[in-house]
Amino acid sequence: MQCPKCHYLRSARDTGPTDACPRCGIIYAKFDPAVEKSRAELKVIAERRLHLQGCTHSFFVNLNEAANAWGRHYSWLGKLISALIIGVACAAVVVVVWSIFAVVLGMGLMPSPKIINVFVGGR
Repeated sequence: MQCPKCHYLRSARDTGPTDACPRCGIIYAKFDPAVEKSRAELKVIAERRLHLQGCTHSFFVNLNEAANAWGRHYSWLGKLISALIIGVACAAVVVVVWSIFAVVLGMGLMPSPKIINVFVGGR
């Protein structure tokens, strides 16, 4: 008999039970090709998942090492960027406060609507 799983052809010299394959050990009556196909597909999926996990881990390890190296060699750049961000934030606050001050001051110096109508309307 030929094994449906490994395709081993049983010979007269093989010992052991006749209902099982001498090479892979499956029992012929219990072998189901659909189940075996599902097992093979699950094995491929598991191998891909392990590969992707390994790649992801490797990516993050490399990213961490690159960040550490970048931090060692370019620490001055990080300080410069931090200083620029703080400077821009301070300038934005100054602009907002100055704008509010100009609006409040401008409202106090604004002429009355009657005077504006004279300039616009001509009388």
